[in-house]
Order: sequence, then C-alpha cells, then structure tokens
Amino acid sequence: MSVQLAILGFLMEREHHGYELKKIAEERMQGFTDIKFGSIYFALSKLVDQGEVERIRAERDRGRPERTVYRITDKGRRTFKQLLTQNLRQSRRVYMDVDIGVFFGGHLDRGEFVGVLRERLENDRNALKYVRNIREDHHDKEGIPPMAEVIIDHTLHHLRAEIRWLRSLIRRAEKTDIFTPSQIERRKR
Repeated sequence: MSVQLAILGFLMEREHHGYELKKIAEERMQGFTDIKFGSIYFALSKLVDQGEVERIRAERDRGRPERTVYRITDKGRRTFKQLLTQNLRQSRRVYMDVDIGVFFGGHLDRGEFVGVLRERLENDRNALKYVRNIREDHHDKEGIPPMAEVIIDHTLHHLRAEIRWLRSLIRRAEKTDIFTPSQIERRKR
C-alpha cells in the first residue's frame, strides 16, 4: 500500500515518468520509509491496469531510451484519498523482531548475549548518525518539503528510544540473568 500511496501522491503533484518517480521517491523519502524503490515500476504497472494511472505520452531525450509519462486519473485521485486517510487513521502495534531474539537470548551465555546487544547498539548509533545527516541534507536542499523533516524527526525519536532501551537491557543483563530457568539450565549443558 505504501508504494501505491507514494506514486499516487507524487502524481497528484504533476505528471511523471517512471524513472523520475523512482528518483523523486528516493530523494524525498530517503531515511523514513521502507519502500523498495525498485518496486515502483511494478506498482506503477498495476496502477495502470487498475485504471488509477494512465500513460499519456512517450518522451525521448538525447540518445536516452523512450520514457512513458504517467498521470493520475479521477479514479486514482479517489484511491489516493482513500489510501491517505486510511494510512493516517491506522494505528497498529509495532512488533520488533529483536524481541524474539531477546526472548530466546538465554540460549547464549551472558557474555555472548551482551556482546551481540552491544553490536546492535553500535549499529543503532550509526543509524542515528546516518538519519541525522539525511535530515541535515534535507534541510539544505530546495524543493524538499518541511514535512520531510518532521517525518525524519519521527524516525530519530524511534532510534533514540531504541538506543535507550538497549542500554537499559545491557545494564540489566550484565547484572543478572534475565532468562527463564529452563534456558539457563540448557545453556549449562
């Protein structure tokens, strides 16, 4: 749904060809979406098949391959509004994959468990630096809407919370064995 929402949203602004949609999405949404930018062409084709987007012309620039230009249809505008309001209303619990690893972490010895968590903490710190840099880059670029900074700030808040949680977990795991008795017993074998 996210990739369709992004395509329709960009086409609400103006007509685009596929490669242009991919580049705009990468530039304007980098750092705050998990959209696979390579999936844009597949999703664009599907939107055309569903009548939400239409091909309007082909363009050719100096020695480059022909590019098809797309625009949103009236049906696409209605779908965009529906997807947008659904996205904004939707509130769901986020499940973190790391929680499964923590749950079974007792199958590692305490030092190994803490070591892996420290690696993850370092990775999250690097991710925080990366996203901060993206935010600074967005701030300095023309044509990037201020809303992108707000969205990137959302990612920054999540990363900071994850780092705080990891620090707390590491401190706790260093002081005491936090796992179930059966995990601890199996680990001793």
